[in-house]
Amino acid sequence: MLAWTLLLSGTFQAVFGTLGAISEGTSASGTFINRNHLAGYLEMTLAVGIGLLIADFPGSEYGFTKHPRSQRLL
Repeated sequence: MLAWTLLLSGTFQAVFGTLGAISEGTSASGTFINRNHLAGYLEMTLAVGIGLLIADFPGSEYGFTKHPRSQRLL
């Protein structure tokens, strides 16, 4: 539940930062003071999102299916 909350919060920050950058014509900073803090938060959110994707793979206890390796990569 914490990972999903972080993912939703990161999505909000990305959208808010993008809209703010488009309307103001400056670099995106979202609700953070420094744009580098937004970048670090989005990096962390991306890693958590990838982790959630891997955890949701159907199949074995480690999250991998029993299909051939090429199908897993797709």
